[in-house]
Amino acid sequence: MTDLSPIGDMRASKEYRLEIAKNLLMKCFIEINTNKLTRVN
Repeated sequence: MTDLSPIGDMRASKEYRLEIAKNLLMKCFIEINTNKLTRVN
């Protein structure tokens, strides 16, 4: 979390953007470790 420093504006808060980035990284690590690609439509 210390490597990211998103900005907050009227579209999304800084905290929201940080949470989304964290979730995307976790999804990436899970897919790499399980060799299972998860698609969201």
